[in-house]
Amino acid sequence: MNELVLEAMEFNIPLTFVVYLNRRLITINGHIHYIDPYRMKFRIISLNNEIQIVHFSKVKAIHKYEKAMD
Repeated sequence: MNELVLEAMEFNIPLTFVVYLNRRLITINGHIHYIDPYRMKFRIISLNNEIQIVHFSKVKAIHKYEKAMD
C-alpha cells in the first residue's frame, strides 16, 4: 500500500479509497493532496473537487482508480 500511495503522489494518479465511516464502508475516488504523518491523516481531493480528510485507521483498502464503463 505504501508504494501505491507514493507512486500516486509522484505521478498524480487518482486512487480509490475504501473507508469505514459512520459504521459503513464508503469509497472516495481522488488524488492524495497531502499526508500528515503526525496526525496520521490523508488529505484527499476527490474527483468532484471536494476535500476529504481521512484518518489512516479508517482506510481499509486503496486501489488505483478505474473509471466505470457506462
